[in-house]
Amino acid sequence: MNPSPAPLRVAHVIWALGLGGAEQVVIRLAAGLDRTRFTPLVCCLDEPGAFAPQAERAGLEVVALGKRGPVDARVIGRLQRLLRRRRIDVVHTHLWGADLWGRLAARRAGTPVVVTTAHNVDSWKRWYHLALDRWLAAGTRLVAVSHEVRAFYEERGVGRGRWQVIHNGVAELPTPPRDRRPLSALGIAGQDPVAALVGRLVPAKAPGVFLEAVQRAALAVPSLRAIVVGDGPLRSQLEERARQLGLGGRVVFTGLRHDVADLLAGVDVLAFSSEREGLSMAMLEAMAAGVPVVATRVGGTPELIETGVTGILVPPGEPQALADGLLAVLRSPEQSHSLRCAARELVRSRFSLRRMIEDYEAVYAGGSATAQLLTATRGA
Repeated sequence: MNPSPAPLRVAHVIWALGLGGAEQVVIRLAAGLDRTRFTPLVCCLDEPGAFAPQAERAGLEVVALGKRGPVDARVIGRLQRLLRRRRIDVVHTHLWGADLWGRLAARRAGTPVVVTTAHNVDSWKRWYHLALDRWLAAGTRLVAVSHEVRAFYEERGVGRGRWQVIHNGVAELPTPPRDRRPLSALGIAGQDPVAALVGRLVPAKAPGVFLEAVQRAALAVPSLRAIVVGDGPLRSQLEERARQLGLGGRVVFTGLRHDVADLLAGVDVLAFSSEREGLSMAMLEAMAAGVPVVATRVGGTPELIETGVTGILVPPGEPQALADGLLAVLRSPEQSHSLRCAARELVRSRFSLRRMIEDYEAVYAGGSATAQLLTATRGA
């Protein structure tokens, strides 16, 4: 009998395990890999990040390389030595900084398989970013989290015809009972309807549009309260904007939270005001938890949301449209219930965590050519 092959050693490379959907993909994907076939490692180029303890509790080893500033070429050598020392078989990079430095280090280390996941419609990228993407695409297995992300890159000549779409996925959980106690701790009365925004407070998420939508929706529903869950460079500016809009006593900024699921159990509607998205993990989690979603029609969001069926889509940058979507959910318990049920079923059938993990495992295994290359490498 032939012995079972040794597990493939997979290194996930990312800037840090901070607040964000890509970071949650890394943690859940690495933790969920079949340990008889894969041995995961999470490598943070910068610091470990606020969610490193979550990864470690899931049984993952997290290594931080202490990159200094946006341009610290020394991190290439540090990562290269780590990959060689650990005899890494697969390098999987996430987000631009790690995509650049991680792929350069993997090339220098001679890592047999390199995978890059594009998590967003990165419209911010300039010509030189895309030129580097085109160059680094050679020899890289390219994955996009949505068809829209794939189209964005292919239209710009990055790996044209070589992309595979693997949608993000989340675990299926029992429908949580309504529980307003975590919201009560924030000073929100049990009977008040609550709208929420969850995510990084950065321009791409357009959180200011959410605040304006809350102001307009409150004209029709005076008891409306709102929570903004997350942190980021715009926080102080948004808190000032809330005061200017007269929302000081209506909106609670919670900062970074590790109990988002508990907060969502008391929320009536979750809003996404983003200007660009890949395929939002926060949105998937809300849908899986049975929280109705109102979101802007950007990026991969229409691959999740069908208006009036699994949620409500509105145009980006239009506070009144977002307010109207919030009111449509808040004013109709019947529609709210219908959206909850359809969204949960969609996530269960098409966007499960297990399906996402299995799809990536197939990419890592890579077929006979990669297997032969790995065998040759191990025998060297």
